[in-house]
Amino acid sequence: MPPFGNLYGLPTYVEQSLAEQDYIVFEAGTHTDAIKMSYRDYEKIVKPR
Repeated sequence: MPPFGNLYGLPTYVEQSLAEQDYIVFEAGTHTDAIKMSYRDYEKIVKPR
């Protein structure tokens, strides 16, 4: 479940409660790294459903 499904031609779905947050955090490809991003920026880039 990649956070940027749009890069792979996949639809990306977001739970409504996440859309109400100021920021989101998701895996960065390792077991120890994470990315913290403004939800509004994420929404602009990915355009999740």
